[in-house]
Amino acid sequence: SPVALRWTGHDVSHESEALYRINQATTFESFQDALPLFGVTGLNMIYADVTGNIAMFTIGHIPIRRDPLRFRNSWEPADQWQGLIPFAQLPRIINPASGFISNANNPPVAGYPSYLTTFWEPESRQQRIIELLEGRRDLTADDMSAIQTDVLSAMARELTPLILPALQASGDSSVMTAIP
Repeated sequence: SPVALRWTGHDVSHESEALYRINQATTFESFQDALPLFGVTGLNMIYADVTGNIAMFTIGHIPIRRDPLRFRNSWEPADQWQGLIPFAQLPRIINPASGFISNANNPPVAGYPSYLTTFWEPESRQQRIIELLEGRRDLTADDMSAIQTDVLSAMARELTPLILPALQASGDSSVMTAIP
């Protein structure tokens, strides 16, 4: 059966102008003004300035669609895109009380009402970042380097005590050589 696909990348958008304006921005406002020009792909744009502002904006042309995880009958009006989520309604975080923004390809905000994607990374990645940043205001370049290269997995820390006894009980010699 034939399949028709639609992608926002086939629509006119202005990424080059957006990136140029972002790179030329001298104020938080001029940075924000450039973001709606960015159409493809959807991503999170992080901001920080010398006056202490920090922010994260979801940007890109993101379609409003019903039941996005299945093929639909494109000839049915209800199954067609119902426009794009307006930029002003896309998720954003500006100067949060925590004093930092963390993102590891996790949902940008909890409980967002529109479909963005299903393919988020496990929240354990962001949990680890929060562990390393929470309550810290004295971070140095060395601290940030250590955070960037941190390999501790919060998920492994949680699952290892559950899995290890079963592996140890297996008696399999190849498994036993992998267990310290």
